[in-house]
Amino acid sequence: MTLRAEALFSASDRAEGIPEREREQARKHGKTLDRHWHLRKDGSVFWADGMLMRLDHANGTLRGFAKVARDATEQKRAEEALQASEEAVRRANAELEQRVRDRTSALAERTLALMERTEELSQMSAMRQELLRQLVSAQEKERALISRDLHDDTGQHMTALLLGLSHLKGLPPVGEDAEALSAIARLERHADEVAKKAHQLSYTLRPTALDDIGLMGALQNYTEEWSHWSGIAVDLQSVGLEPALDVGEGLRTERLPPEIETTVYRITQEALTNILRHAVTTVADGQRRASRVDIVVQRSEQKVTAIIEDDGPGFDVGKQQILPPGKRRLGIFGMEERARLAGGTLTVESEPGRGTVVYLRLPVLQG
Repeated sequence: MTLRAEALFSASDRAEGIPEREREQARKHGKTLDRHWHLRKDGSVFWADGMLMRLDHANGTLRGFAKVARDATEQKRAEEALQASEEAVRRANAELEQRVRDRTSALAERTLALMERTEELSQMSAMRQELLRQLVSAQEKERALISRDLHDDTGQHMTALLLGLSHLKGLPPVGEDAEALSAIARLERHADEVAKKAHQLSYTLRPTALDDIGLMGALQNYTEEWSHWSGIAVDLQSVGLEPALDVGEGLRTERLPPEIETTVYRITQEALTNILRHAVTTVADGQRRASRVDIVVQRSEQKVTAIIEDDGPGFDVGKQQILPPGKRRLGIFGMEERARLAGGTLTVESEPGRGTVVYLRLPVLQG
């Protein structure tokens, strides 16, 4: 539309000299673009995309100005709405990014705290394992001392007592007194029983054979005595632990580290105790009792494996694992703890009516 240019401007625009500045620009450059809020004849405002053009006479002198304006109010409104939306989106994005940064920072702090706590717990667990290892080692040393005392000191005294009683029987007039002979016989029986108990206690604490002849010799002695006590046949086999020929020294056995020998021996001992406790003395009527135990100890280059299998009534391993700690079988828990302290693992496989198998695996560090 073409209107008188002066009429398009509001009073405030005219007061600021906006029409004059437009005419001056058009006079100098021939035209000037104008995007501005203007007035309609009825006094309402509209957004105009306009242009003020210079009009000249034929000789090039200024004749006047003409302004062409297009009503672009709807477009302007749309642009303003779009800008407002974009600004709202920018603010929302900025707020979201800030919240993400805040949450990420908080999560990082919590993660760091958790990592520090995990490290602390890991160190505490390592300290606990080391303390347990030292405790077990100290216990074994104390057991060895007590065992030696029982075997060497108490055993010798009991042997001397038995020899003295035997000699006393042959001396007159004791040898001719029936009452004295009867009393001496009773003392001999008591002394013999005490000697047997002392020997059994010494062997239970720590067999001297474990130190003197090694793991397999100690296990052979123990399983033979255990089989005699329990009436259950035991078959003990070893692989990789057989004696090796050493020229000039006869037969020798390649010894395992003392900690490994002790761990294998103690876990085998506990497994056999569990068989007596659960597979013989506590089975219900009608259930199959254990009648045989097979033990295999195998050494490879980097590990020792022990397998203890019985043909007893078995039990539900899954139910045992979900029981509270105070109600689990302490024998299994103790074996697992010993295996862990030596850096190994222990697993138990069993089913009701199918017997039980204990698998022990221990690493052997190469020197």
